[in-house]
Amino acid sequence: MTKTDAQRWHHVRFLFRLVLVVPVMAATLGAQAFLIQAVIPVDGNVLDAVIDDAGNTYITGTFNGTVELGGTTLTAEGPADTFVAALDLQGEWLWAERFGGSLGASGCSIAWDGGERLWVAAYVDGPQELSFGSLLIGTTEQVGLAAIRISTNGEFELLALATASTPIWLVDLRDLTIAAAPNGSAVVAGAFHGVNMFFGDLVLTGADQNGFVASTSTSGEWTWAQCLGGTPYSNVAEVSIDNLGNVFAAGYFQGPTATLNGSVIQGGPGAAIPIIAKWNAVGSPLWISLGSEQDGQGSEFIDLMLKPNGRLVVTGVFNGGVQLGNTTITASGGSFVAEADDSGAWTWALSQEQQSCCMPWPDAALRADGTLLSGGHFVGPLYLNDIYLMSTGSASGFLGIWSPSSGWTAAEAQLSDEEIAIWGVASHGGVERAFGRVAGNAIVGEGIPLSSADTGEGFVVLLEGVPTGIAQDRVPSHGLLSVYPSPASDEVYVRSTADLPDDIIRVFDMNSAEVLHAYARSSTIRLDVSHLPAGMYVVRDGEHSTRFVKE
Repeated sequence: MTKTDAQRWHHVRFLFRLVLVVPVMAATLGAQAFLIQAVIPVDGNVLDAVIDDAGNTYITGTFNGTVELGGTTLTAEGPADTFVAALDLQGEWLWAERFGGSLGASGCSIAWDGGERLWVAAYVDGPQELSFGSLLIGTTEQVGLAAIRISTNGEFELLALATASTPIWLVDLRDLTIAAAPNGSAVVAGAFHGVNMFFGDLVLTGADQNGFVASTSTSGEWTWAQCLGGTPYSNVAEVSIDNLGNVFAAGYFQGPTATLNGSVIQGGPGAAIPIIAKWNAVGSPLWISLGSEQDGQGSEFIDLMLKPNGRLVVTGVFNGGVQLGNTTITASGGSFVAEADDSGAWTWALSQEQQSCCMPWPDAALRADGTLLSGGHFVGPLYLNDIYLMSTGSASGFLGIWSPSSGWTAAEAQLSDEEIAIWGVASHGGVERAFGRVAGNAIVGEGIPLSSADTGEGFVVLLEGVPTGIAQDRVPSHGLLSVYPSPASDEVYVRSTADLPDDIIRVFDMNSAEVLHAYARSSTIRLDVSHLPAGMYVVRDGEHSTRFVKE
């Protein structure tokens, strides 16, 4: 069903998510420090985390043998079981439970419904009896997935099972994700491999590797399911639910065509095509939005976040180029971040060119001020705006704060004597967390030691004093040029602390077309932008540039 820990560690998709932590050994210029409240070792592989309104952190992942989480001892029944655990705001353990059976279960994703319930998604083998703690909760006859609803106190509520017709199943744990709705239902997404998938009476038929999205009712029955079909492969990498129960999914497919919601989607000559889609609460399709490949290369969406205004922020990776709406990104390879409005229309997109195996952005968390808490990995030098990081060892990670108005405003790197990885980050209500796994010895923050056995050890980092990034009414200087407010609706003010070479401030759209210019008669000038379409714009004074967002 799943790869070994060693295989998962080196899997190429996981390389896109190798993230976090910050050592004093990494050279940084112009970076702001991330203050670390605590680093909590976890005797297992932490694969996901979520934060509630009280600042409690809930984590899930896999473990084998006998482990101790806080004062709770857990013993796996199979070769690898799932753990679910809670930490309070200060990092003290609240509770820990296990889920699995004699053949094992691999917890991959966890979601909070905004109230007093959690959902956990796990891959399961079969046939086996499944238990949560000491409670027998169900039986599966075949390999498949389990969606488990529990209370925020760790008490079991219900189990929803989906099964496959053969034991061929997706091998990458991070390709199963779950989102929770406020009414107690959930949506699960991922991929299945060349088999039929049974969600109760609903049957999805795949060819090669196909993505899926499936929804449960509040009582745990499967209510609808959709297959993203493509040859040779497709995948749904992330899913989210808004307060109305609308479902959003992001993924990709490869091949000349794919199918979704019973419709044929045109692809490319063989490269991967990124896709986002929206359904209402009962599974009726609302829209599909695609990117397009450039130069025979491809791109993949990996993460998706919902903004309070209904817009989507997606992150991904690409090779050669990708076109999203009117914006074309080209580079030898790298990662990108983009925004779509509530109709699926792309409003802006930006890229970070790959630098010696650098992949920022793919795993990110939307912060209250509209910036992103992001992680990535790199080998060698990494330039993020005016921040310079240098790695050592086989894999170094970083944390960064990124704003659509001014790019990277803070970043810090960390490494161990072997490898260190952050599988993801979480942010809610001003509380920030990162989680991952380390092999070898590392220093986190300003001297907090972290070490592991040869098999690696999970950890959760409690961040405090994370740079606040960009305020809504001010954008810090890009070199000697700044613009505010951002986002803007009617006007912006541009300030330069340098002599303007040609006394002209120029504004360009994301296709490098000049849309506005003005003569600078003082160090600060006002620009009327009320007539500009919504999107991102670049401001230049001849030598320097910065960005702002027009709503």
